[in-house]
Amino acid sequence: MSVIRQTQTRKHQIEVSVEQNLCNPNGRSSYPIDRLNNNTFIFEFSLFKLIYSVAIIQVKRLNSSNRQKFTDFEYLSSFINQGKDLKIEISQIRNQRGSECLKDCSADLAVGLAVLVATELYDIKYNTLTRILGSGTRPDFKCFTKDNKELVIESKGSIARINTGTTEHAVGQKSAVPSDIKVVSLSNFSESVISKVSFIDPPSIQNDDDVIKRIKIATAEHYVDTFNLIGQVELSRYFYLMKNKLSKGEHFTEQNEKSNIYERIVKKYLKITVRGKEYFGKVEEINDFESKIYRFIGIDKELLLVPDFWDFEEYNDDIEYVEDDNGYYIFRDGVCVVDIKNILPFYSLLGGTKLRHWQESTRITDIDTMNLFNFENLLEYLFIVNKFVIERSKNQEYNHFDFLIKSSTGKYYAVQYILAYKNRNVNMNFINPEKLADFETVLITNLNVKHDILLKRKTIVIDRLFLKDILRNPKNLKKYILE
Repeated sequence: MSVIRQTQTRKHQIEVSVEQNLCNPNGRSSYPIDRLNNNTFIFEFSLFKLIYSVAIIQVKRLNSSNRQKFTDFEYLSSFINQGKDLKIEISQIRNQRGSECLKDCSADLAVGLAVLVATELYDIKYNTLTRILGSGTRPDFKCFTKDNKELVIESKGSIARINTGTTEHAVGQKSAVPSDIKVVSLSNFSESVISKVSFIDPPSIQNDDDVIKRIKIATAEHYVDTFNLIGQVELSRYFYLMKNKLSKGEHFTEQNEKSNIYERIVKKYLKITVRGKEYFGKVEEINDFESKIYRFIGIDKELLLVPDFWDFEEYNDDIEYVEDDNGYYIFRDGVCVVDIKNILPFYSLLGGTKLRHWQESTRITDIDTMNLFNFENLLEYLFIVNKFVIERSKNQEYNHFDFLIKSSTGKYYAVQYILAYKNRNVNMNFINPEKLADFETVLITNLNVKHDILLKRKTIVIDRLFLKDILRNPKNLKKYILE
């Protein structure tokens, strides 16, 4: 399973190039980009902040749930070279997971790097950062700078040279949304040389309406994404209602719901104090079955009350440190993450509360928007918690099945899965009986399957209906894979 553990403090660097006409347009001197002495420079960043930035933009905001999605995005750490320069294990991804996963990985990393570089060059308010949703042509994300200008960015990532057609398409996408500053970010990844990010295209000045209102709406949208990311659906809903209140004004009719959510959060969530600030959140187990690791994720208390929310100023910097063998990561937008190896300092706060594994909050709608990396991690969890031994897995380059598992009685099963997502076509001709003759075959999928098609092949079918049952209680897997 792809848990970063001790790699959070890893630092990496990329090469950044900035198109000259992005710097100091019309004599502007507001941002660090305007004061660059060299249009190409080396930029250093934290791996943990990169993954957090990816997650904030890529989380599926419209599919909110109690599943903690932050850990899903840590799959990226598995494919980043350990060296100082950011290099991607392209051959490993292509051979083990396929070209489609390589494309997803490139897109995720490109978005995260675009956020980090924009933070460095434009002094953005990180807590206004949010994905731009909608169909059709549009840029990836938006935010506000510290002098209240709206910035939109379209990012592209590739392991090959980005051609003129792709660049022109990106320029069209970033121009589809009115804003004060518009930028295209192009990321090139390689196994052998440092990754490169280019910021291109001149900014344009627009939008002279109520900027303060737009900033507050963007801030509320950011926390809708943030709380969905960390599996706190009530808080995500809370800030969705806050956004509605801003947008609708006197026509807002959901005040009672908003107040009730606040009361439940204050009473239900764990409260910890870190460096004099109080954070509300929850603790879940994120171990990979090699060691016991827990994770607290919470939010600054000041963001919960409406008057404090309006006055909230994001922190000057992100903070990372280790105390009592636990890693603390406090992000500028008020999110606190603690990777807990030593649970003792938290015992009195937990008050005997039984800690759940973060995968236990997964629902079928979460699976529908997962990528292959995270679906495989979920299946590994289900196998292991049911005492199956994973003897071979897809990332060990076995072509005829995805997992070979052994039960506690010594019986072997060849497991294949089909993950239907992003409206992709699914080929149902997936089983080759001759090559699997030594094992009983298990099919796991989030599709509804006509069982009579597969029963002729003596296949155990765990389709959407049965998968829902297993997600309600992971131990139910034993109902379908009989020993």
